[in-house]
Amino acid sequence: MILLTDTIKQKKKKKKKKKKKKKKKKKKKKKKKKKKKGTYLIDFKRI
Repeated sequence: MILLTDTIKQKKKKKKKKKKKKKKKKKKKKKKKKKKKGTYLIDFKRI
């Protein structure tokens, strides 16, 4: 049980580090838009 709690604490610490990186990636919104266009094309193919 102690090992499980240690791994959960490590995962929480990693998530906090990822949140700081996400704030820096707010300038890269163009890449997210390209991904949305790709999903739209897949939706049109399904229709």
